[in-house]
Amino acid sequence: AVDPKDPYFNKLLRIMATRCMAQAVYFSSGNFNSDQFQHYGLAASVYTHFTSPIRRYADLVVHRLLAGCVSGANISMNFKKASVARICNVLNHRNKMAKSASRGSTELHTLMFFKGKTLVEDAYVIRVRANAFIVIVPKFGIEGTVFVAPPPGSVNASRLPLLFSFDESTQQLNGPRGVTIGLFDKVKVQVSVEQMEGTGGRQRLKVLCTSPALPDISQLISEALQLQQLGVVDGLEDENENAPETVSSLSAIP
Repeated sequence: AVDPKDPYFNKLLRIMATRCMAQAVYFSSGNFNSDQFQHYGLAASVYTHFTSPIRRYADLVVHRLLAGCVSGANISMNFKKASVARICNVLNHRNKMAKSASRGSTELHTLMFFKGKTLVEDAYVIRVRANAFIVIVPKFGIEGTVFVAPPPGSVNASRLPLLFSFDESTQQLNGPRGVTIGLFDKVKVQVSVEQMEGTGGRQRLKVLCTSPALPDISQLISEALQLQQLGVVDGLEDENENAPETVSSLSAIP
């Protein structure tokens, strides 16, 4: 699929397609059949890489193996399958740890960049859930979650009315006044940093949808908590049949 009017949409399709692929791993070819050597992402039947032995130990291992095969010279490496397999397991583990550290660093510097800022940017919907949808902001290459209902376990989650219904067959959220949110929809979001309550000062990225305009769920939860503390919600449901309407009035889409 190609959209000549929107080049980023084509890039987005490639991003989502590669995410569905299995993670490439290092392995000892002596421990697997040749029909398992394929690199799906590169559409290659046989693949290895040895471009930069100064950067990756995996490349250094390949260089040593090639040197031993080509020249027959003795090299400081055990060629037994079990030994190579152990090295591959360590490489895969370290590679996973490096990626995790990279994501953590990206998240930290993203928070540092957006701290004290409130920016409105274009975004695309890349995943839809029953209570939220995930967007990617092309300008910054970041992803964020926009909640349309309280997360499970949130304060008064069951008391806030559901504004959207989730259609699993179409992967679409259907809301009031014909508002719908579906995969690849283009929306506008507001990005800022918020303080997480009860976490000792921990911060997180906050993403709100401004077009179409959706309510701030975290603000609704906070207001519901204040009502609970004032005795408007909990403890008065049987005595005051209008209590649920008090909460509902906070949830109208502007």
